[in-house]
Amino acid sequence: MKTIKTLLIIATLTTLSASDYKLSCAKPLKPSSLDSNRAINKYSTDSRNYKACIDDFIREHKEQREKHTAAINSAIGEWNSYVNGGKPKNQDNSITAKTGVSQGGSHTVDHSDPTSIYKNLKF
Repeated sequence: MKTIKTLLIIATLTTLSASDYKLSCAKPLKPSSLDSNRAINKYSTDSRNYKACIDDFIREHKEQREKHTAAINSAIGEWNSYVNGGKPKNQDNSITAKTGVSQGGSHTVDHSDPTSIYKNLKF
């Protein structure tokens, strides 16, 4: 089950390309002259559409961030459960692993940098 979840998370993250993170909204060009109502209306409409596109981009990426954060917290919870023998422990979203090293035998990793989970754990 853990392997399937891990593969799904990896598959989801690898399907995203750099272009998925780049704003691709068309910025309106300000007309050289705003003498006509038509030019003013077109520029106003284009500006509203540009703002709506940016708002959509931000909302979509905030939703993705929330999903990624939930996935990270779930993985951390699974790790904490594993190292605590299946018993739930504190919910502080940090990993405490019994590593067996001579410096106290445990290691805590804050979840704010998910890659630190892998950088700092020693088995």
